[in-house]
Order: sequence, then structure tokens, then C-alpha cells
Amino acid sequence: MTETGLGDFARTDIYAALAPFGITAIRRATGTDAGEEVFLLGAPDYERTDPQEVALAIVDVLPHTKIWVIADNPAWDAEQL
Repeated sequence: MTETGLGDFARTDIYAALAPFGITAIRRATGTDAGEEVFLLGAPDYERTDPQEVALAIVDVLPHTKIWVIADNPAWDAEQL
């Protein structure tokens, strides 16, 4: 598990929620506040999807977590989900 406790089951469920958008890779920012997750989409996925819809799909998996979906940037400390 990672520092905020995002386990393998949550990761699998997130990828299942992202499948309808055609997203097969996403990164997760590390070092965020407890109760918050920042997901980083690569430029092609970010440009062709609605980040708000992607965030809502993830909220279905992590309902008590503040979710942000933003364009990936090398400045973020992140891990592959």
C-alpha cells in the first residue's frame, strides 16, 4: 500500500472505472493531504476526455476522498497507478 493507503483493490477498481474512457495509464501524485488524491493524465487522454467526468468516475470508487484529475507534468512527484 502507498502512504495514503490506496491498495491493490482500489487500484483495480479505479482502472475499471477508467476503462470506458479508454484510459489505460494514469499516475497518482504522492505526498498529498490525507483524504485527497490527485490523478495525473497524460496529454492525449487529458485532451480527449472531460477531466470532471473522469474525476466523478473515480469518486464512485473512492467516495469519501477529494479527487483531482489534472494534466500530467514532470514537476509532480508521482507513481504509476
